[in-house]
This record gives sequence, structure tokens and C-alpha cells, in this order.
Amino acid sequence: MHFNKKTVFLGFIVLAVVVCSLPITRDELDWRWAESRDQADDFMRYSTDWPHGRHAAEARLHYNQRVWAETKKAMIREAYKKTPVARTNSAVRLERLSRLEHFFWNEVTNANTAESYQDYLYRYPSGQFAPQARRHILALGAQPAGMNGALPARDR
Repeated sequence: MHFNKKTVFLGFIVLAVVVCSLPITRDELDWRWAESRDQADDFMRYSTDWPHGRHAAEARLHYNQRVWAETKKAMIREAYKKTPVARTNSAVRLERLSRLEHFFWNEVTNANTAESYQDYLYRYPSGQFAPQARRHILALGAQPAGMNGALPARDR
């Protein structure tokens, strides 16, 4: 059998038209297209064109997921717009220093020695816990560094 090139080409074209005209094939092609683009509009288009198609439920699910993701992004953007401008660098710095002082004070009270309270007074002579540190030093039977001018033991 000898086939002409034109005949073979025409045969492929006819076969492609027949295959594409079959509903199940068009359904599958539309689904593959929607899935490859992964956009809400494409999933909605598939659901509208093929309400009883093989992938109709999955298309609606993907559509709802994409819409929710976009809604969530829009809500986050809106929340950022409504949030007041961040605090200034100086406010952040002051808060950081206050936290460091609190952390150090916790370490000092855990140690509960005259020397640790002296160290606190050396670092924070007018800190918010300075009066308490002086009282603890007196209660432990030592003289606060600020009262006799002595440096903490680690700095002598």
C-alpha cells in the first residue's frame, strides 16, 4: 500500500477533529487546561462549561480555594493599611533596654548575693530596681557600692 503525504496529513487532521469533538475528550482537555493555568477563572469556566463533567466537583473545590486565598491576601493587605505606623526606633530601643534590665534583674535575684546586687547597681545606678538592690545589699549585711564608692568585686 502506498499512501500519499497529503492523504496521511489529511487523515491526521480528520482524526484530530473527530477526537476533539467527542465530549469526554473536550471535557478532559478543558480540565487539563484549567489545571495547568491554576487560576480561579479557569476553574469557574470549566465548572460552567461542564457542570456534570468528570472533574466538576474538583473544579469547584479548586475555585473556592483560589477565591479564599485571594480574599485572605486582600484582608491582610487591608489590615496592613489600617495598622498604625510602627513605633520609632528610639521607642524600640528603649523597650529593648528595659527588657535587658529586667532580664539582668531576674538573674541577680536568682543569685541573691551582695555581689550580684552590687553588679546590678554598677550597670544600672539609677535603674528601676536600684532601691530594691540597695535594700537587698543592706539586708545581706554589706554596704551598697553607691554608699561607700567601692566598685563591684569583679571590677576591683
